[in-house]
Amino acid sequence: MNAFKYTAVILLTLFFSSCNDDQKDTQNQLERSEKKWGLLKSENNESYRYTVSTSSWTGYSSLTTITVQDGFVTKREFESYNVDNEGGKELVDFYVEEGEEIGVNEEGTAPLTLDKLYDICKEEYLSVDPKTNTIYFTAFDNGLVQSCGYVPDNCVDDCFFGFNLEIIEWMD
Repeated sequence: MNAFKYTAVILLTLFFSSCNDDQKDTQNQLERSEKKWGLLKSENNESYRYTVSTSSWTGYSSLTTITVQDGFVTKREFESYNVDNEGGKELVDFYVEEGEEIGVNEEGTAPLTLDKLYDICKEEYLSVDPKTNTIYFTAFDNGLVQSCGYVPDNCVDDCFFGFNLEIIEWMD
C-alpha cells in the first residue's frame, strides 16, 4: 500500500509541475515577444498595420485591418464574408473608418494598438484558469504575437476567446 501512495504522490507532483511548466513557457514566450515588439516598434516609429481574422464553423469570416501611425490608430478597415452556394466567399459587409469615424461601426475588431493587444493578451486571455481552459499563444517567425487566447474546456462551437493576426507590417 505504501508503494501505491508513493507512486500516486509522484504522479500528481509530475502532473502539476508540468502544468506549471506550460504556464511558465507561455509567459516566457509572451515576454520574449513583448521585448521584440518594443524594439521593432521604436525602430519603425510606431507605424504599422495589422490584420485580425475571425472565422466560424458556419462559414462566416471577417478581416479587420488596423493602421497605426506614430503610435495612434489612424484607420480601421473591415470586411466580412459568408460562404456562397458554390463554396466560395460572398462579401457581406465592408467599411473604412478614418479620423473621428474610427470606432463608429460595431462590427470588427476594436481599433487598438498592438501595445493594447499585448496588454489584453496578458491580462485577460493568458490569465484564465488553465485547469478549465486550453490557453494558446503563438508568434510569427519574427517573434511578434500571432495569436493569443483560450478555449474553455468542453466547448464545442466558436469557443475561442482571443485574437488571431494574419499579418503585421511596417509602414514606410
